[in-house]
Amino acid sequence: MAQGVAAGLLVDPERKTVTPYQPGAPAKMLQGDEPVVIPALGGFSFTPDEIFA
Repeated sequence: MAQGVAAGLLVDPERKTVTPYQPGAPAKMLQGDEPVVIPALGGFSFTPDEIFA
């Protein structure tokens, strides 16, 4: 984030979780059907369930 990146994702396939990182927002580990919303990409969203299906 310090280098000007607008968003980042930490994907953990073993735990089947996604942790989004965005400037000014706390990181929160998400799983299952919790929506991952990325405002920097026009509100693009998905759920961890969708990528680990």
